[in-house]
Amino acid sequence: MLDLLDTNGRACAAASDTGTLGNLKMFATVSAELSKMALTQSMSTGDFNGALNDVKSKMQHLALQTLWLPMESEQLIGTALLKSDSVTSDARKNASPQLMAVKNEIQQALDDYTKLASAKYDSPYTFQILYMKGVELTMAMYPGGYLVVPENLLSFLAQMPAQERSMLIRYQMGHEVAHALRRHKTKWHQFRMVDAGFKTENMTSLLAANKGLISALNPQNVIKLFDVGNYVIKEGVKKHCELLDAVALLHERQELEADVCSVHMLSELARQDSRYAFSPVVAMDVYERSKKRAPQQAAKGKRAACSADMNHPDSAERRQNIAMFYDAVKRRAP
Repeated sequence: MLDLLDTNGRACAAASDTGTLGNLKMFATVSAELSKMALTQSMSTGDFNGALNDVKSKMQHLALQTLWLPMESEQLIGTALLKSDSVTSDARKNASPQLMAVKNEIQQALDDYTKLASAKYDSPYTFQILYMKGVELTMAMYPGGYLVVPENLLSFLAQMPAQERSMLIRYQMGHEVAHALRRHKTKWHQFRMVDAGFKTENMTSLLAANKGLISALNPQNVIKLFDVGNYVIKEGVKKHCELLDAVALLHERQELEADVCSVHMLSELARQDSRYAFSPVVAMDVYERSKKRAPQQAAKGKRAACSADMNHPDSAERRQNIAMFYDAVKRRAP
């Protein structure tokens, strides 16, 4: 049984940015001290790359456990990703009435979750919907609270029966908002930043700037290796897949955590709006059926080789956990 299956909403509590700057200082200090130790050791062993890889491994582990990336930096990462993925602020301005109705329903659902997240879970986000061309049929929450909706999803939802469409929109929306509240993508990008920062050429340049003095390394200089606040994804497809594989268990854990949080939010919203008074188990079944009905289209780019979706828990496992927790929430309902 998941230890996250509490019925008091703790799984939805927004990850606070209050202690992040302190964590960043701690992270930078630990990085600098480990780097000094590794570089000193490499002088006697001659294994410079091995020393750096050892530091990288330790710092990657810390990056997955502790939030040290400030919200301002997370938003900059989000905008950089939006630009690289050609995401726009609007979709089909001259859309048909059916598509406009779907867009309005998605916006209404996000507004509902935004109000709830702010009032009950201390959300730091001002969520915003953006659109992109693509073959995906699921929403995606980018760092910084940007909800990206593929245009294909709009067309697909417009063809669904109204009740199923309403359920699917609100089910997906809750799951993505849950990811944002827990800042799941932030930890993933911290991990990638460490991988990109601890490179031989970076440390060599840093030592050169300090005239080769290991003792001159300090947290402020070492943290610059990660390019905090101006991070841009540069790894190729192979490296991207390797990094995803390295954090497979983390992704599974985060998906289950988002499932738990989304059930909490659904139960809260259902008290105010009958459109949310549906079983998340039934909604998941609708989602699984919709994937089978969806037209098969070839994905492009990194998604063709690997995707975070590959590390989602098994559907049967997710369904079992959602059903178990939904029953627990219903028993606690006033």
